[in-house]
Amino acid sequence: MGWYSKQKSGPVYSNVSLIKRSLFQSKNGKLPYHDIILYLRKIWNKNSIEDIDYLVDIALHARKSYFKEDENGLWKVKQKIENLLDPIEIYAKQILSPFTIKETYKLLGNLISQQDYSHF
Repeated sequence: MGWYSKQKSGPVYSNVSLIKRSLFQSKNGKLPYHDIILYLRKIWNKNSIEDIDYLVDIALHARKSYFKEDENGLWKVKQKIENLLDPIEIYAKQILSPFTIKETYKLLGNLISQQDYSHF
């Protein structure tokens, strides 16, 4: 018989969500690279520092990263504003009542057909 663990596994967090958590818990929402590494090292105590560096670098320097570095070398979460759902919000404010599923599909279908995905 093979060996198996009877211990239930805990929650699994991605490197991006843990970096976001570290930034949101900081005083001003910004941290230097080294402090992000230290925060993750406390959580991922079984990983080597090289592994943690690698995973943080992937998250911070990804093409569509959620993070940006300011002129002082501090990292913060990018403010991403998505205007795709604005027409639905305007419609909801006008009718002042819950939509039906049929209306929701119709609105989303119109938005998707109007959207330009060439920048992806």
